[in-house]
Amino acid sequence: MKDRFILSFTLLLLVFSQPLPAFAVSSESEMDMILTSAESVFKSMKSRSYALIWGGLSAKSQETIVEDTQKSLQKSGVSSYTNEQLAVDFSSGAVLAKAYWDSFLNNFDPDTVLSQSTWKMGPIKNDKADVIISYKKSENPAVLKMLREEGSWKVGLVETFWLRK
Repeated sequence: MKDRFILSFTLLLLVFSQPLPAFAVSSESEMDMILTSAESVFKSMKSRSYALIWGGLSAKSQETIVEDTQKSLQKSGVSSYTNEQLAVDFSSGAVLAKAYWDSFLNNFDPDTVLSQSTWKMGPIKNDKADVIISYKKSENPAVLKMLREEGSWKVGLVETFWLRK
């Protein structure tokens, strides 16, 4: 009986002592993936790599940008593009994508996020995470929403910065 207790205790000790270091490594590598994904989108903005920006955005952000672009085109009398054609244009960094991102980047300087701000991880819950970005001249940080989609972390540009309709 005593041998069985010692064996059981030893097995439990081995089982419960292993996951903690593995979890810590996984969590740290997960944080690295999240931060790297976020940073790469802002670097793509800085270099005006339109297709790379698009690839780093969440599905909701992509869908909203396509819909907003479609509405703008219709208001200006250009209605020859379908949402699918717009999505292809954005994913390849073509003419409309260039016009959209150039306009966006005239109002937003990604360098403020990349070199004039501090970044730290917020909570990570399932397929959602927050990156807290504090600009050196701002009292309140921005909380960048990140979403894991199809195994990759994506920037929730719309989820973070757009006003809710």
